[in-house]
Amino acid sequence: MRLRVLTPLRAAGPRWSPVARAVVALLFAVAVAANAPAAWSDDFVLIRNAKNPTSSITPAQAKEMAIGKRKVWPHGAIVGLVLTQVGSPELDWFASRVCGVTDRALMAKIKQEVFKGELRKPVIVASSIDVVAAVAADEGAIGIVKSDALGTGASGVAILSLK
Repeated sequence: MRLRVLTPLRAAGPRWSPVARAVVALLFAVAVAANAPAAWSDDFVLIRNAKNPTSSITPAQAKEMAIGKRKVWPHGAIVGLVLTQVGSPELDWFASRVCGVTDRALMAKIKQEVFKGELRKPVIVASSIDVVAAVAADEGAIGIVKSDALGTGASGVAILSLK
């Protein structure tokens, strides 16, 4: 019996220099960044019910509200989350920019805290317009919307600024 050692085949065509590879990688990164979704821009805002006197909170306080560590607003209303679905630009912005995690990780933590009884079950809606309506209906609600969703029909809510 004969054993034959096979050598790997070389790819046909010219070899790329390290500089050429770096240029191609840079061009690819620029192309991806140019086509990035709006979720990475700061075109989103936190909103609160208009009856809530709190006008600003820190990102840490917003995260604490989202994961159940802060259950009550300073004026006494119970915190209620109004969120869009996983994969939405609004939730992605809030999870990444405010909480520092992915939207899936944030939702997993929220579900865990709801199961433990530490957090009120969030209201999940389909769009920014639905978030505005749900926040307007609950004095303790907090939501994330596209800033253009606060047009003319956004009564009952106010922007909650981040310090």
